[in-house]
Amino acid sequence: MIKVPGRKRKTPQELESEAQAEEAAKIAQGSGEGEDTGDAYAPVQADEEGQMLPPEDVGKDESPPLISDSGREEEPLPDEWKVNDPRCTEGPLIIEIGYYGGGLIALEGYTEDGEPFCRYSVNMGAGIPRGSICVKNWSEGEGQEQILKDAGIIEGDPVMLIPSGHVQVPVYMLTEKFRRFVGMDE
Repeated sequence: MIKVPGRKRKTPQELESEAQAEEAAKIAQGSGEGEDTGDAYAPVQADEEGQMLPPEDVGKDESPPLISDSGREEEPLPDEWKVNDPRCTEGPLIIEIGYYGGGLIALEGYTEDGEPFCRYSVNMGAGIPRGSICVKNWSEGEGQEQILKDAGIIEGDPVMLIPSGHVQVPVYMLTEKFRRFVGMDE
């Protein structure tokens, strides 16, 4: 399994905003060399029509809210995805996202200290619909379907069941928000 941190990737707008904030901080501090001569200048920024913004408006985020294809406003994505797993006495688990060979999403739960706690998914090979996950729901994985539903990761009923040994592995669709979190709806 290839591990990818379960943290939200930064959008180009967020990267640009961070760069602007860093530049503004450098400018506000002056050149940082020698004495402060009072020659520091205020950062400038133009609006969409090319008009210069007053210094107090530079860096303000006036971007419109995220609007989905369905026309409704979308919630901002978290920096990391957490689940409340009643089996873990140490608090919420951080979901780490990985990919199995073939591109299927792998989900593992880690404690706040970075210790692995459980694996929520299994690799069932080819033929799995895009935007879905095979959930381990047997043995120590009993109840994981509900945990993932409560966390907003999967939704609905299984879209298919795959026989594997003495169990039927359920395949669930990921929620729209979680698909955006892992970068599937870009």
